[in-house]
Amino acid sequence: MQWSDRPCPADAHAMSSKEYQSCALTEGVAHFFSAATWNDFSSQTDCLFQYWDGSTIDCEAGLSTDWPVAYMETLCSTSSNTNRGVELDWLRQMWDVKTDGTGPFFGDLLDWLLTAYVYGFFGWGDPYGQLEDSSDAFGGALNSNWDNAKSVNGIDW
Repeated sequence: MQWSDRPCPADAHAMSSKEYQSCALTEGVAHFFSAATWNDFSSQTDCLFQYWDGSTIDCEAGLSTDWPVAYMETLCSTSSNTNRGVELDWLRQMWDVKTDGTGPFFGDLLDWLLTAYVYGFFGWGDPYGQLEDSSDAFGGALNSNWDNAKSVNGIDW
């Protein structure tokens, strides 16, 4: 195990640190774009993320006990989890929204994020709620994938 001997280092900004949900989402989306560049959307199980500390993270299935699915729920203290998150959980959520089932087109995913941004959640006061509302408005595979993955990935705080 690396990076401050995980889990949830409070004094650091990392893939595994518990942060305000807005920060965790922003970083998770950035990690998703990196994963999207280096992985293949045609195979949902084909998503590996090379983290800066040398860790290889399975950004789909959480096969490593060091990087489990729903990381915050699994390894972080449950006190003060409201409006908190970890980057890894958001990376996985974005990957699942894009790749589960037929998945939305990449452009639709970008439109969804932009719509949530424009209509209120930057400041990112409640990014989960804004993305929830935005996914309902978009409907289709994007909304289905969002709804099916949010509790699995532990981002529904």
